[in-house]
Amino acid sequence: MSKYDYDDSSTSQSRGGRLDAWDLMSILSLIVTFCLVLYFIAVFLVPDSAINPLSPKNAASRLPATSTPTPIQLLPTWTPTLPNTDVT
Repeated sequence: MSKYDYDDSSTSQSRGGRLDAWDLMSILSLIVTFCLVLYFIAVFLVPDSAINPLSPKNAASRLPATSTPTPIQLLPTWTPTLPNTDVT
């Protein structure tokens, strides 16, 4: 074991509370995620709000009128009835 030149004491350095770029980007992504969750909850709870670009009342006003077909009227005797079979 003496043939390895390994000094364990020099590898432990104190960071001293410094934020790296990765730390700042992760904090920023958490803040953006939190804001997006709040936005989607607000749109889900109040779909007619001004922050919803696809509000239901705006979508209904842009749709053209469609023709509604008349339901098919079946004949009164479409379903045959059994004759009165009184068995007494």
